[in-house]
Amino acid sequence: MGCMSVEFIRVNHSIPDACAMAVHTPAGVIVHTGDFKVDYTPIEGGIIDLARFGELGNKGVLALLSESTNAERPGYTATERKVGESFKSLFAGAEGKRIIVATFSSNIHRIQQIINNAESWGRKVAVSGRSMLNVLTTAIELKL
Repeated sequence: MGCMSVEFIRVNHSIPDACAMAVHTPAGVIVHTGDFKVDYTPIEGGIIDLARFGELGNKGVLALLSESTNAERPGYTATERKVGESFKSLFAGAEGKRIIVATFSSNIHRIQQIINNAESWGRKVAVSGRSMLNVLTTAIELKL
């Protein structure tokens, strides 16, 4: 890209292999995080590279373009492992009952946790919605 370069930085999100970008320009560094979540115990993949964000910040950043769902709310978001523990409790306490779960179709790791729990408890999984079917088909093809 001529006088610019792009650096990819690991972040956690509901989609596998999410990353932020640091665009290095002659005028300075522009960091775009995309949507992200700080999760120190992700289901798969590494943790967010907060050290790299700190290094860039210490050197000076021209602009930070950042988004994170519910960032304005106080507190923190539960890790995906904690969500997984909730699924285990849900399945354990629902013997003989139907379980209906709604989630974003892009949240592959959460969907995998639902399927894993269903399998452990001898349950069947029905998937509804074109987006969910498309994402799951792609995830299976990519062996995610």
